Amino acid sequence: MAWWKVVLFLALEVVVESSVSVNSFEDYKDAVKAFESTSIGETAGTLSIDHITVAGSEPNKPNVGVICNIGGNRLSAVALCLDLIESARGTGGKLAPLLESHNIHVLPNLNADGSKKAYVDVNKGKENGDGVVLETSFPDLRNSEEVDTSNYPPEIKTVLEFLESEQFNLLLTIDSEFEGIFFPLFHSDDPESEGTLIHNIMKGVAKNATKESETLLNSACWMPANQGFHYFSEPGTLEDYTYLKYGIPVYRVGVSCSVGADTHNLPLYEGLIATLISSASLGARGRVTPPGSDSGMEKVRVACEKHVTYTNNGGYYWLPLPDGEGHDLSYTYGPYNPVTVTGVPVKFGSAAIPDVTLGNIDPVPREHQHFTELNSTLHSLHKEYPDITHLYSIGKSVEGRDLMVIAIGLHPDKHTPGIPEFKYVANMHGNEVVGRSLLVSLARLLLQNYNTDPYLTSLVKTTRIHLMPTLNPDGFEVAEVGQDQPGNIGRNNAHNIDINRDFPSRFDLDADAERQPETKAVIDWLSNTPFVLSANLHGGSLVANYPFDDTESGQSGARKDSPTPDDELFRNISRVYASNHPQMKLGLDCGGNKVEFPDGITNGNHWYAVTGGMQDYNYVVADCFEITIEQGCNKYPPGSDLPIYWANNRVSLVQYLAAIRHSVIGWVGTEDGAVIEGATVHVEGSSKTVLSQKQGDYYRLLTPGKHVIWAEKGEMRSKQVEVEVEDYQVMYNFTLYTNTSKWNESEVAIFDPPVPVPAPEIIIPSMVSDRIVVLEEDEQDKGVEVILSVQGGGDVGESVTVVINGKEVLKMGETKGVVDVSEPSTVEFISTSFYRAVKFLSGEENSVTVTLHRMPLSLSYHNHNQLLGVIDDVIKSCPGVTSRYDIGHSAKGEVMRVLQMGKGSQQIKLVGGIHGNEAVGRESLINLVQYLCTASTTDDLVGKLLENLDIHFLPSMNPDGFAAGVYDVDDPTSQITTGRRNGADVDLNRNFPDQFQDSEVDLQPETSAIMNWTMSHNFTTSISLHGGSLVACYPYDGREDKSTAPGYSKSPDDTVFRYLASSYAKAHPTMWRGDKICDGDQFTGGISNGAEWYPLYGGMGDWNYLHCGTLEITVEMGCTKYPKEDQLLRMYRDHYWSLITHISNSRQGFAGVVADSAGDPIVGANISCPELGLDVVSGSGGMFWRIAPEGSYTFTVTAEGYSPHEHHYVVGQVDWGQLPQPTKITLFLDGDSNDQIENRKAQEKVRQRAAAVIGLVVLVSTAIAIVYYLRKRKRDARSKQDIEYRGLINTDSEEE
Repeated sequence: MAWWKVVLFLALEVVVESSVSVNSFEDYKDAVKAFESTSIGETAGTLSIDHITVAGSEPNKPNVGVICNIGGNRLSAVALCLDLIESARGTGGKLAPLLESHNIHVLPNLNADGSKKAYVDVNKGKENGDGVVLETSFPDLRNSEEVDTSNYPPEIKTVLEFLESEQFNLLLTIDSEFEGIFFPLFHSDDPESEGTLIHNIMKGVAKNATKESETLLNSACWMPANQGFHYFSEPGTLEDYTYLKYGIPVYRVGVSCSVGADTHNLPLYEGLIATLISSASLGARGRVTPPGSDSGMEKVRVACEKHVTYTNNGGYYWLPLPDGEGHDLSYTYGPYNPVTVTGVPVKFGSAAIPDVTLGNIDPVPREHQHFTELNSTLHSLHKEYPDITHLYSIGKSVEGRDLMVIAIGLHPDKHTPGIPEFKYVANMHGNEVVGRSLLVSLARLLLQNYNTDPYLTSLVKTTRIHLMPTLNPDGFEVAEVGQDQPGNIGRNNAHNIDINRDFPSRFDLDADAERQPETKAVIDWLSNTPFVLSANLHGGSLVANYPFDDTESGQSGARKDSPTPDDELFRNISRVYASNHPQMKLGLDCGGNKVEFPDGITNGNHWYAVTGGMQDYNYVVADCFEITIEQGCNKYPPGSDLPIYWANNRVSLVQYLAAIRHSVIGWVGTEDGAVIEGATVHVEGSSKTVLSQKQGDYYRLLTPGKHVIWAEKGEMRSKQVEVEVEDYQVMYNFTLYTNTSKWNESEVAIFDPPVPVPAPEIIIPSMVSDRIVVLEEDEQDKGVEVILSVQGGGDVGESVTVVINGKEVLKMGETKGVVDVSEPSTVEFISTSFYRAVKFLSGEENSVTVTLHRMPLSLSYHNHNQLLGVIDDVIKSCPGVTSRYDIGHSAKGEVMRVLQMGKGSQQIKLVGGIHGNEAVGRESLINLVQYLCTASTTDDLVGKLLENLDIHFLPSMNPDGFAAGVYDVDDPTSQITTGRRNGADVDLNRNFPDQFQDSEVDLQPETSAIMNWTMSHNFTTSISLHGGSLVACYPYDGREDKSTAPGYSKSPDDTVFRYLASSYAKAHPTMWRGDKICDGDQFTGGISNGAEWYPLYGGMGDWNYLHCGTLEITVEMGCTKYPKEDQLLRMYRDHYWSLITHISNSRQGFAGVVADSAGDPIVGANISCPELGLDVVSGSGGMFWRIAPEGSYTFTVTAEGYSPHEHHYVVGQVDWGQLPQPTKITLFLDGDSNDQIENRKAQEKVRQRAAAVIGLVVLVSTAIAIVYYLRKRKRDARSKQDIEYRGLINTDSEEE
């Protein structure tokens, strides 16, 4: 250790006399008495638990708690707490100014029993008076939110009551035996805590506070700021309890290496603790009031993501938040409509102040209503809102009860062309009752908030909404409360017929067969009303169920899907409901033990077969897209449970209703202006058609995205057009022609519908059905002006979504707009027809120009010569950042050419086409390199990638196979293998040496080329692009037992591989779902361990990893291996951002240099990290790279002739969308004594001086030589002139 470190260490450990002298328990009692302490409870040994209010309890200030000496013998912590109080009440310290802006409460000695023993013998007193170690005895909330504390020690019960009564915004615990700052969690069983808002606050504040005590960094017991579990792994801590219970920042501060009362040093810690306390002011504060009153509301829940606080003391709240723009705060309390405040800006040192008034009373259902009461309620609603409601009956039940419907809309009593029809039907099974109460509450929600809530108002104005609370009133009247009554009493109608088995089957649409009156009523209702979207509300499970419900055989078989032509659309709308339900989206069975319904949805027949169901009839006969929603496992819960069902379903009910906007609507007519009834409207890719209505209006629900549609009737047909459906309805009017040659005329008559078109209201909420409060303009920064331009010219022509730091903030419909950026941010511009553009803004710009690069309109395959031509063209277009080289030849002699892009030192590679018939990856890489070239000077992310990385693209590893491949279009899941193997009929992805195989492999020329290429470079990551499924796979591909049966085969870097694979899948629009695709493949999160899917041996990925340390993932890019050319563009669009994300994430982790004590680089040093797996080796210049997700790591560096060195470091969180920057480390290895090092440094100085002298001599000698040469030339010229003048020579002679 250097001499100055020794001196500093001794200085820190020297006994420092505290300003409050406490050397015995009696001294302590005298001190707290002088501070006018109060007792809030007693210890196990009946000593007082003292409470000192340093600053009062003003309602508009944040509350800070300080609890000292939980460990009992931490006497230095007690002394420091008393000194803090003394300093805060003075005038010269750093804490005194905080009293004006904070309420501070201190418990200076929680474990008074232990301290009393420790003042006598410092090695004693770690337990309380009953022998309990308090530090790890607090309730453990990791597995349960509620804990019975009746048997807990009295000190703990007192603290829990203290926390509950004071409602702190920040808590400090003061400890000793270490120096530093830790924050939750202190037990490692909850990795989800990392990355949350509160976690980011604590991490940032702890690091800032550390800077206030930089002299402590050299203390022998200093520990860097981090989560506690990295050092302790203690369950049952006060810090974890407080963090998990109240969601506030909590810090444990160590103030001394020793526990003795006189071993702390307040001046070293005063600034640090002042910084921690002042951080309670970081965030949002305000006051919440009820509607129509100025009195504050207590216990209102204020939340931002998972970060929660509650109002108290007159309605005031304080919610800590990290620096940044765009925080969304939600306010909820009991029956009141919640409020959301969007875009709250937070800056360190000042707080945003949104004061909020809660919305109207939320119509929470609280009891079941029988038929008479239900009817009375519906009539009351109609009477109260006569202009926007219509009450009618579609028929009668077996026992004569009306089947009542309340319609809500601008024109509730009739169908209005241009306004789509929506319906909810509940209580089809009389003993499944939840839906009937929820529909009454939904009606109240829509009506009571009409003209006050913009979003709900827009739904009422643009949709005719039909709500039928009960289709089986007779069954309900005999059903009883309970989960499942014997014999399902009340399930069937009064004729004991299951109505949901009574509709005509899609395989036998004999509507004239004898039907129940309830069934007939619905059939007539559907024939008279052109419903577009519907849901049937049931009970008994928790899932959204979509058609078809049966197969032609009528049997579900082995849980087999029975898809409609609109299967993806049904999945999409089912997810709309399920994803907004807090439990349904988990997909658990009713026992909560396993995932039965991924994403909370299921195909009906896959679950169980139903013949004669209502949802299939709606779709097949009535052109209405209906799903069945099971709203809970208890079919008939008690009325007291209804508020819970409403809370869980409220948002889902509104969101599903709003999904009707995902449609194209319009009219069908002739060129003469006549409307056409009964025209069929077609969608490319679906055999399902819908019909135009009496006045020519049509409605077609679609998935968001682009679709080709057309209409026809008889011999008349319209032109095919492409429409794009987003979060609102798209209108298109069809003109039908008998003479289709008119399609090509420059001007075509456009059908103008005779019915006025309702103006659509497009309002997109931050949380559906919640009221929205937006900060006034003067509360926000003016922002940065953004100007959109198109590379190569032209108009943007579509809306562009602006995303700031991963959060969507606005849509730009023009070429100019303003984004609110006041600090360094990643801003993305996302559209349909252009590549995603990225700008890294500092927040100080006044105006920026964003260049959008247009996506190709179509893609086609390139033969091998064309591929080589593309590479040459890219090099010509981007000469400064590109080059090419060949790594070998295929079995048939085709060159294997690599395009190299970038100027950085970190090398990565991307390989396409190892199987020649899996062609999407090959073409994707060809198009990607062209885009990277054109965007290299205009896009910030692309520019940084090429500046920091050395990227090697091998688009075609198997050119022979590609040349032999054939389109695989007739059956997207077929296993056509033509072209899969190389020219020698060998599968290249089974041709590499394998760790689990003993036999030697006859290496193919392509395999040898890849191996030599990889071993001659230092690739950190790699990706191999395949086809045949949709998943990102990672090693190992083989199993140690050499089995061919699927089974997880974990590599040492499993965590890193999962990170890379997940990052790819999450950036893909659908891969992350892991849906059942490609003949039943299903992958959680869109990723899979290779061997867990199916084992293979001799694969390229395993060889890359084991022999070269290259982290390679394998991506299956789609079900169709060799798709038709018209599918290429869609598949490339889906994957290009995932590819860029993967390239970007190659920068996540560490970049370092290994050097000796003199600073000379060490080549060949071994860097091992137990958390990461395989070791890496330093290369040229001592450089090394290591991919690592966010987390804490320990490196051990070894090199021959040097002593090992251990280094601790933390990899920070990735800024989503921005190029991750690796953590740079210089690791010094000592192998020599200090004298040898000094001698070597002296020798180096001599060498440098000698080199300087030699350089100077060379420079002077060169200068003398130049002068001599110039003078000689001058003399020669003069001599030549003299001779010419005398006529003695001929100047034209060859001699001269």
